[in-house]
Amino acid sequence: MLALKNGMGQVSSAYRQASRYVRKELSGNLKRYVPITIENRIIDRSYEMLGETQLLAATKNGLYLIRSDAVIRLLRGQFYGITRLASKWFVFERLSSTNGRIIEFRVTERGIGKAKQRRGDLDPGCHQIDMIHGGLLVADTYNNRLISYDPSSNKLDELSRSYPPGSLNEGRNSPNYAHLNSIWSDGIHTLAMFHNESTKTGRCSEIASLNDDFQVVKRISTTAGHAHNIMLYQDEFLYCDSKAGTLVHGDREVHRCHYLTRGLSVTPDRIFVGHSQYGKREDRESLKGGIAVLDGEFCDLGTIPLPGMVQEIRAVNTIDLGLSYYATKERLRRPLLNCPNCNLAFAESAVAS
Repeated sequence: MLALKNGMGQVSSAYRQASRYVRKELSGNLKRYVPITIENRIIDRSYEMLGETQLLAATKNGLYLIRSDAVIRLLRGQFYGITRLASKWFVFERLSSTNGRIIEFRVTERGIGKAKQRRGDLDPGCHQIDMIHGGLLVADTYNNRLISYDPSSNKLDELSRSYPPGSLNEGRNSPNYAHLNSIWSDGIHTLAMFHNESTKTGRCSEIASLNDDFQVVKRISTTAGHAHNIMLYQDEFLYCDSKAGTLVHGDREVHRCHYLTRGLSVTPDRIFVGHSQYGKREDRESLKGGIAVLDGEFCDLGTIPLPGMVQEIRAVNTIDLGLSYYATKERLRRPLLNCPNCNLAFAESAVAS
């Protein structure tokens, strides 16, 4: 493609837009490998409220490393789910309207040293990912399913797939489409969030309790709309009521903002909640976001601005109970066979409506 320059010798905006279009179409329709764009560029400095904690944040315009002394854009692109296996990190990147991929990388003092594509044929609508029951579990949201991959295999060989809300006969227009976007386990409880596209369907979001085969045992109604993230914190549900711009603990609103809430990380002394401006889908790459920093009692310590809509947050150098690996270790240390405060009846074998 011939680069068209303006009178100042700069590449025209029309050319840049066309280049992005061609890149997306090639990566989507032909499944061509798209190079990973490592940036490691400092965009902001000094957020003492973090203390020693370092965060990874997946946004609509990049993957960021956030430290008390710097905010660093590690990778360019549209990212969502983040998880880890020992020192290896995995992130989902949406490449186009037809496909996405999983990237593996390591975090260093300077940012990212190396990154490689582990699997490039995922649906573009995948959301949260995590290590659960020995596999890299992916919320394949647009297909109403969970897919487990073998993290030890070179190409992330598929282990299993399941459809907790049922398979789809009419795509996202199917009456049972749940927009399953989040998955979490502490080794005893396995939970999923059914977003339910509340504005479109009129249905509030639901929390699903799953068995070891990722089938629904119980569906628990909430009053939330377009909810994201789900975990247990102090033996009660903790999740984002995204439509209301709140964080909910049990039946109590513990944080509110004027933005969409999405992305949640819980460390021993801090809780991090993602904020995002909301707009039309075609405008979302240019919208901004941030991360609210709360203490363990949900007191607001401040907000870290980011130049992108926040999709997910993970702590890098400390325990993050939003990750199933750490939640399982914590549950083993402090066993709980049931969760009376969050209405989970794990002995039930039938699905409750």
